[in-house]
Amino acid sequence: MQRQACREFAATRGWKIIKEFCEKGISGFKAPTANRRVLQQIKKDAKQHEFDILLVFMFDRLGRRDSETPFFVEDLSMLPYRSAR
Repeated sequence: MQRQACREFAATRGWKIIKEFCEKGISGFKAPTANRRVLQQIKKDAKQHEFDILLVFMFDRLGRRDSETPFFVEDLSMLPYRSAR
């Protein structure tokens, strides 16, 4: 359901989905950001400008640790963006 909703949202805006991430069996509350392989891959890909938009179904899908999740998002938002080609 979450993936399909994101796909439909992207389609209505003409966005091309280049990659999807999924963490099955990982608790966004129990596992710290540093131990979540998928979040570390997202950060790596963002630093390498592999995508322009990170679309999530809901903010809490990134994490449920109030002491970490906002900082993860802030780290992503502080990365230099690439201008249109």
